[in-house]
Amino acid sequence: MSSRRRRAIDIFNLSFLDVVDALGELGAWWGTAAIAFVGGSLIDKGGHNPVEAFLAGTPVISGPHVENYFDLYAQLQAAGAAFLVNGGTGLSMRLLGWINDRRLRDQAVVAGQAVVRENQGALDNVLQILDRNNL
Repeated sequence: MSSRRRRAIDIFNLSFLDVVDALGELGAWWGTAAIAFVGGSLIDKGGHNPVEAFLAGTPVISGPHVENYFDLYAQLQAAGAAFLVNGGTGLSMRLLGWINDRRLRDQAVVAGQAVVRENQGALDNVLQILDRNNL
């Protein structure tokens, strides 16, 4: 398993900024983050799942390429929980907005957790439908 990490000190007046590019390690990091940028989304890779970040109490920013989780991101955006940015300027503006106003950050987390709760049990629902239809 490949893992790359970088730490930058005092970026945006934060004590640190961690950039984690590690398959299977993010679960341990989400709870330590004030804000999450969920990658694989600034380029046409389809994005990554934001659910773990919300469950850990971390608000989410992603790039525009979230095709792999299109329906989920649509719900998160409608709820004011996740924000999609097109590049560095949009990312900086959203980061600064949440850094300067914890209330807005907390509102995004609560909204995201509500969307996650509303979608829990989807697998069971699909399995029941398949079973009822003998599929």
